[in-house]
Amino acid sequence: MYPTFDYLQWDSHWRHPHDITIVTAMVDIERPDRKFDAHYLQGVSHILKSRHPIVMFCDEKYFDEIKAMRGNEPITLINFGVKDIEHTKVFAQIQNIIEAESWRNQSEWMKSSVICSPHYIPLTLHKHSLLTQALSHYNSSYYYWID
Repeated sequence: MYPTFDYLQWDSHWRHPHDITIVTAMVDIERPDRKFDAHYLQGVSHILKSRHPIVMFCDEKYFDEIKAMRGNEPITLINFGVKDIEHTKVFAQIQNIIEAESWRNQSEWMKSSVICSPHYIPLTLHKHSLLTQALSHYNSSYYYWID
């Protein structure tokens, strides 16, 4: 009834899947508000359905499971965990700040928040470095960090 129309051909914003690489991390920082395997493996399964290449920083114990979920789509897995976070340049300085009562008492919500986790802020600040490291994979024009 209607002619076939290739919208991707006319979409000026469309990019070939390999022109965009997704970068993400899956690190168990022992959040008290959720179980890591149940929450993050379920969440990452959605990202793994993307047709774009993926660079993922995670503990190598998850490599086989992630590869199985990813199937034949391109993925680079890089071993990364809390020990790597602890070896960042600013880890000790951040610990001095977040352990200070004056910092924790800034607001009531902070006292029971993941923001007081020893690894949360250092991981968040380290994401730019991880994204930079991912640039050596897939030769894409665009790299996007997705949590």
